[in-house]
Amino acid sequence: MEFYQSQENQQREVMPVEENRGSDQCHGMIHVVKKGDTLYKIARMHHVSVSELMYVNPYVNVYQLQPGDEICVPVSNPQNL
Repeated sequence: MEFYQSQENQQREVMPVEENRGSDQCHGMIHVVKKGDTLYKIARMHHVSVSELMYVNPYVNVYQLQPGDEICVPVSNPQNL
């Protein structure tokens, strides 16, 4: 019982995901996920790699995308196309 009481008194630092993402921190554009979108489809649509999308979206569960999710899409480099 003492273990649970001591945990209740500890302060927890919570960093909401919503504050960590947003267009002000996205150096590119925001893609709003639509029904049927996959990370692969989004990457191909914007001419970037899946790994780039995963890198710039660390707080997004890219394996369970839901309609309405916002994905930061980095600006593609035309030299790499």
